[in-house]
Amino acid sequence: IVAVEPISALDGAIQAQVLNLMMDAQEQRELTYLVITHDLAEVEHFGTRVAVMYLGTLCELADTRSLVARPRHPYTQ
Repeated sequence: IVAVEPISALDGAIQAQVLNLMMDAQEQRELTYLVITHDLAEVEHFGTRVAVMYLGTLCELADTRSLVARPRHPYTQ
């Protein structure tokens, strides 16, 4: 499933509900999501791998935990 900014226009409580629904559906149906977002906190919540793009170029690719713990590219930081 491709999701572009799936929670960006929602308030905090609704954001959490939508993310929980997505996670439940992912587990129950063995789904894979491609989430396009500017919000790394959103990715950190349920992402497994992250590709960061800057000016149309892939600048960083890592598993989510590594990227959040040690972002390498200045744009990611």
